[in-house]
Amino acid sequence: CELIMILSRPGFLVSQTLFPQIPFQATQARSGVLTPAVAGINHEQIELRQRHRKGTRSRNRLSTELFLAKNDIPSSSRKYTLHQYVTALRPITIIQAVGAFLVGSLTVASPCTTFLTSNSGVLLAAILSIYMSYGAGMVMNDAVDVDIDSLSKNINKKDRPIASGRISKRAAWFYCAGLSGVSLLLGSCVSCYYSLWTTSNLAFMLAYAFGLQRVVIVKNVICGWLAISPLIGAWIFSGMQELNKEKLLSLALVGFLMHVSREIIKDIEDVDIDRGHKLTLPVLIGKKTSHRIAYGLVAMTYTMNIFTPTYWNIFAANVPLYPLSIIITLPMCIRASFLPISEGQRLLKKSIYVLLAGMIGALSLQ
Repeated sequence: CELIMILSRPGFLVSQTLFPQIPFQATQARSGVLTPAVAGINHEQIELRQRHRKGTRSRNRLSTELFLAKNDIPSSSRKYTLHQYVTALRPITIIQAVGAFLVGSLTVASPCTTFLTSNSGVLLAAILSIYMSYGAGMVMNDAVDVDIDSLSKNINKKDRPIASGRISKRAAWFYCAGLSGVSLLLGSCVSCYYSLWTTSNLAFMLAYAFGLQRVVIVKNVICGWLAISPLIGAWIFSGMQELNKEKLLSLALVGFLMHVSREIIKDIEDVDIDRGHKLTLPVLIGKKTSHRIAYGLVAMTYTMNIFTPTYWNIFAANVPLYPLSIIITLPMCIRASFLPISEGQRLLKKSIYVLLAGMIGALSLQ
């Protein structure tokens, strides 16, 4: 608007025509008339000032948004878009839980094709129940840790919808309650025992968020347990057959170790912000020792996967997808151990996805 007012003044156009080489500036005089600068204007300083003003406006706008979000004050400028709520679930991360459930279900299923066709509706309800409950766990954890995450040096954590203030803490808890309710409703469509199992998972997630995540080792054990818990859901879904319980226990062992190792690496990444708030393994014994323990668990997991006949028997198929997944993911894990913590953690996460895909693919082709 100021620029339009300046350009609309007759004196500006006339003076620019007569003296195009002389820069003009708006004076603070009451008349508001544009006058030629007596001494030349330093255009670099003007540009810097303009950038500073723009940066100040952006910072003020962000501060206002954070204040509104943390104090649950409604604002028309804050948009509760569907994208923010989907992002708060961490939709890619919780696919691991669905993957573990599918591995367990396909392990106890015989044959695979009959299992998928005869239980399609109930299977979908079971999968959605897991997805919603684990999404609720992510939301409740972010709601509890909102103050810590907002100060984190990790940009990914700091920019999460709840930590950044795009979703208020109060709205996050309502969202979490809704997800939990839908998850329990879907679980009850599967069976009473399945619904009870879902309730126990949500209870573990709540206990983790409100205190157990601050207890050394216990937090890692709970994360490992929640990672393999879908195998129990698969066992319940299959009718709690005793026949394949040993296979599920073998799968639970490698899954538990792999996820505990990744949680330790994540704790190394957050050690600076956790110090004084949480008693994690890296805070207690240091980064280097924790790093060795974490990748030692990864090495133990792959040793069992490669040299134990049980896993080769479980994932035996006409197409060697399981051996292929081992060949792909083992170098990924080795490389992750030499990368910076943040990059290594992400690569290790990708290796888990690839391994799960190989397992599901091998079981589907049996």
